[in-house]
Amino acid sequence: MALDELKSAIPDYAKDLRLNLGSVIGNSDLPQQQLWGTVLACAIASRSPRVLRELEPAAKEQLSPEAYTAAKSAAAIMAMNNVFYRTRHLLSDPEYATMRAGLRMNVIGNPGVEKVDFELWSLAVSAINGCGQCLDSHEQVLRKAGVDRETIQEAVKIAAVLQAVGATLDAEAVLAAGHAPDARPGGGPGRHASPPARRAARPAPPPASLPRSRATRLRIPSLDVDAPVIGLRLDRDRRLTAPPVDDPKPVGWYTDGPTPGERGTALVVGHRDTRTGPAVFAPIERIRTGARVEARREDGRTAVYTVYAVRTYAKAHFPDQEVYGNRGRPELRLITCGGAYDHTTGYAANVIAFAHLTEIRGGTSTH
Repeated sequence: MALDELKSAIPDYAKDLRLNLGSVIGNSDLPQQQLWGTVLACAIASRSPRVLRELEPAAKEQLSPEAYTAAKSAAAIMAMNNVFYRTRHLLSDPEYATMRAGLRMNVIGNPGVEKVDFELWSLAVSAINGCGQCLDSHEQVLRKAGVDRETIQEAVKIAAVLQAVGATLDAEAVLAAGHAPDARPGGGPGRHASPPARRAARPAPPPASLPRSRATRLRIPSLDVDAPVIGLRLDRDRRLTAPPVDDPKPVGWYTDGPTPGERGTALVVGHRDTRTGPAVFAPIERIRTGARVEARREDGRTAVYTVYAVRTYAKAHFPDQEVYGNRGRPELRLITCGGAYDHTTGYAANVIAFAHLTEIRGGTSTH
């Protein structure tokens, strides 16, 4: 389940968030439409790609098409209203409050779902965006409609937890990738960069890429994974194949792509399970950002990658370019199955660990 994938990615220093996430979604007393509409609207409002990617497929599955659209509409219209009305409230000149807004907000009057549900989602988004005037307005509408305080607080708790989870995971991804929060493309200083005399030492440059040499073994020390590597090719439909279904031990390396440490995006596939039980990549869903992945090469050198993101994608909406695209540096993707399992169609999603080259052992690298 996507919720479990998201919980497993939360670092131990934020384990309270992990527990709260399971509670506010997994043990919520809200009706399914109110719950998953709140989750989707708040995932969008959190501005966290990881939170949205993990939770959107489950929300779409639980919501009717009308409710799915309305929840997105609540996030969209509140992104505008929260800024506008928060500003009018904060300005000391009371005349602004008497001026005509002149902004279209038709969806509030005709959201396509029960008015109470849309108001609840709007309130939750307003909590994330910090608009006190909007919070008061939506709370009053909900209370007049007979919604109790406990229901309103449940929605606010979802908003608070998703916002915190998104902030935590996005920060972890940035730190694992070796970038300061204010770094910009091209190496220019960020908006809050220190003066030159006090500037901290720059991080060491990434290792140069290596020439071709096939992979022979893959290790992930934090997961106790130590596997032989076999070569994989594309099938007739130009889809990446997988290791043999009756062998849980090896991982497969796409042989027509980059080899370990070579520039470009290298692809490694491993089974989550086979007919006989858990397989080599069963632990991948527990991998953390910052984990090291060691790829042994035939020439004796080892390319060491560091995980900077872990994402789950529904197979029906798999983003080929995002996963397979060339980032202009040596990168690695660890790919296995995830999501819900159906005996007829198999797993509904893929779990992908994104990593980049951070070390080369056993020899001198070359561009």
